[in-house]
Amino acid sequence: MKMISRAQFLRGDWGGNKHVIHPPWALDGNRFADACDGCGDCVTACTLNILKLSARGLPQVDFLQGECTFCGDCSAACPTGALNRDSNKIEQAWQLTARISDKCLAMNGTSCVRCIESCAVEAITARPGLRGRSHFQVDRATCNGCGACYAACPVSAITIEPGNSPRAQGGKPRGEYNEPFMHQ
Repeated sequence: MKMISRAQFLRGDWGGNKHVIHPPWALDGNRFADACDGCGDCVTACTLNILKLSARGLPQVDFLQGECTFCGDCSAACPTGALNRDSNKIEQAWQLTARISDKCLAMNGTSCVRCIESCAVEAITARPGLRGRSHFQVDRATCNGCGACYAACPVSAITIEPGNSPRAQGGKPRGEYNEPFMHQ
């Protein structure tokens, strides 16, 4: 039996798989929690209203409200340095990528391309399959984890999660991110 933390239990994360997404340029792991004083200045500064304070008083991203444009206002408003934007590079904002599950309408024979239409960096592509089903792919090297596709998906088939994107690490593209299409 897999052990989960109390916080995961309270979030309803029974499988220990949910990932809390902190604002862009957040310090890693416990460093962020130690540095953030929960003042909410970053939440107030976010003109897109995608930042909310969690039950623990730490800011987190709510992609249901929209996408992150990496404007940097949250980092600029942070008085403690918990959000540390030391460069103008979006690539260093976070290491997140989109993942498309088998709940995808197009992968199940219903015409839908809302995720493709919402992706400004064109990281999502589709290729035709059998019986009117499409196979969608997210290019890890291109996806910046902005969340535009997340809110656009009518069936919540997309998750934004840590992806260790080679683009986010300043590396070169290494091909397609095919894992979303594998049945679990």
